[in-house]
Amino acid sequence: MSSKSLWIGPAFGITLVSGVLAACSGDVFKSGSTPLDHGGSEAGDTGSEAPQGGKANNTPQGGSGSTVDAAEGGAHEVVPGGGTAQGGANGGGSNGGVASAGSGGVVVDPPEPGAGGDTSPPEPPIVPTPTPILEDWSKPLDKATDWYTAFGDPKVDTAKHQLVLSYDDVAERTQPYAGSYYAESDVTIGGKTVFTPYPYCFEVLLPSLRRNVSGDIELGATQYAGSWHNSGWGAASGTVIAGTTQLHVAYYMQTTAKKFAVKVSHGDKVYRSEWVTDFHWKNTDLSIMRYVGENNSSVYAGSDAIYVDQVSGWQGLSDADVAAAFEK
Repeated sequence: MSSKSLWIGPAFGITLVSGVLAACSGDVFKSGSTPLDHGGSEAGDTGSEAPQGGKANNTPQGGSGSTVDAAEGGAHEVVPGGGTAQGGANGGGSNGGVASAGSGGVVVDPPEPGAGGDTSPPEPPIVPTPTPILEDWSKPLDKATDWYTAFGDPKVDTAKHQLVLSYDDVAERTQPYAGSYYAESDVTIGGKTVFTPYPYCFEVLLPSLRRNVSGDIELGATQYAGSWHNSGWGAASGTVIAGTTQLHVAYYMQTTAKKFAVKVSHGDKVYRSEWVTDFHWKNTDLSIMRYVGENNSSVYAGSDAIYVDQVSGWQGLSDADVAAAFEK
């Protein structure tokens, strides 16, 4: 494939010169403040304040008044600045009476729902509706479509409905998935490149697949511009799957719990990775997925290509739905 001369990408922040990693440490990514490529931004905390000079519990500006409940069905009123409530418990406001304002005071109604003093519970969060995922690779990679080239030269073979990756390629989804989700497809590893289903994150080892010196597929973990580790798959870490270059690969994202895993199957064998939870990079966005042909850990010396067939799955799920699908 062609030489990739220079890139400083927000997806990973790695600088490459003629295919060689130029010094760039993890500290660079931790201190960066550039918003995400796909339109995200870092949001600060927000909160509410009590009105100036008053209290947060229904006291208007400048007031030192108090809230008084009339006994035996009396109305609940707010007495602003200067007034003291009369007709409180056992007073003139009993038996259905209304608290009256003191000297200089005015009786006002409680705030409407949604005002600063509203104590009603917030609206429940909107739960996404489960909808199917279908990446049929029928359009070229472009920001006007569902997927685009984040780095390198990945491409789509529209006739075969395949995404084609090679060494040091990143194909990224343009729009986020809704809620928790999972997706699966057949993947053929034809050459030396390590394959990783890669959420928008960094500084974490992710379950990956590569071909070993014999050309068989091996399970392990890596990160972009990192090294290969015989880990990430529990007891299956380092497992060699011989006699094939094609596996069924599925990935699972619990967005609320921030947990990610990969499952591989071939014939009657199923291999489940550990759940990845160490997402601490400040620009992490687990709703965005990428397919990465890694730039590291080459072992097999064959021709360089990875083919991802049509992808199917579901989004808008709960974490529990995704965890259950992972165990099937």
